[in-house]
Amino acid sequence: MSAKKAEKAEVEHEIRSIMNEDRALPVELDDKAVATRAKDAARIAAEVDEAEAALKEHTKHVKARLNGLKERQRRLLEAVREGSEDQQVSCEIIHDYTEGARKVVRMDTEEVIHERALTAEERQQSLPTEEPGEGEGVALNEEEVVEPSE
Repeated sequence: MSAKKAEKAEVEHEIRSIMNEDRALPVELDDKAVATRAKDAARIAAEVDEAEAALKEHTKHVKARLNGLKERQRRLLEAVREGSEDQQVSCEIIHDYTEGARKVVRMDTEEVIHERALTAEERQQSLPTEEPGEGEGVALNEEEVVEPSE
């Protein structure tokens, strides 16, 4: 080798650096690798379907919870705005035969909250009944008496 070429090779060696790295490059697959990838893709497709169904179900539950929270919030804001809210209050229903009226009375304030006329059916009062005492018979008519069985 000539002195000039040897000098040039020495200079190139000093300015060159060699490193190794991995890169994603196309590699042709054999039939076995293709079959494996197809099997994996089918399994992943099933998992995707399951995940999408779970997401849909979860979304449905979250929406229901959110709607419930919004409804509670609406009722609370309405109560604040109105200064009152509907609550379960014990009431008494009175059939006043003297006045011919049916009254609904709040038990907490004794306020009549609803009043209307008695219907014809409601005006029919039932007769008081007494249970026969121990050992007494019940008269079905003037001649028959049924004794209680023991």
